[in-house]
Amino acid sequence: MNVHRVNAAAGVIHAAMEKGKILPANAAYALEAAGLLQSPESAAELAQLREQAASLRQEIYDIRLRRDDARAGREDAEREADRLRKRVAELEGATAFEVPRPGNAFPLLVQRSYGHTDRWSICDREGRRWTRHVGWCPEFGGIADEHLRDDARFTLAEALPLARRLAAEDPHDSLLHHTYRLGHDLPEMPRG
Repeated sequence: MNVHRVNAAAGVIHAAMEKGKILPANAAYALEAAGLLQSPESAAELAQLREQAASLRQEIYDIRLRRDDARAGREDAEREADRLRKRVAELEGATAFEVPRPGNAFPLLVQRSYGHTDRWSICDREGRRWTRHVGWCPEFGGIADEHLRDDARFTLAEALPLARRLAAEDPHDSLLHHTYRLGHDLPEMPRG
């Protein structure tokens, strides 16, 4: 019920009664003249329009909620992008990373390659360097063969995942494990 329309209708009826028109028909004529009466069709149309307006208000509310969620998601994405930019800057400034090896006290070392600021090498504490085609290659005072030296240089995007994989691998289960090399865990044999 619309209080404003009821008060307007009451005012029209009161004005008609003050003029001495007290019949219900006279009150109805006064309401029609004031434009306060409607046909059943226009009343149904008005009810339908009110339902549509309520539906549109709910749709606007839902859109605003989604917009606010999208803003929050965008802000989260911007924070994550800032964090990653800082991490990239940190990685670009570093000269070496240690990659822990489960069950081994000595981590692998991913270090910036000399002479190549964008290339990295994977080394272990036994004086070996990982190469693409040979695997672990002894390096005493540097790799003399230029081909092997280039074969041991990786981009950082290649070197870190490879070093993590190599660190997780048991050296005795590796395809590159040579059976002729004595393991460090074997007892010393008496000479004699």
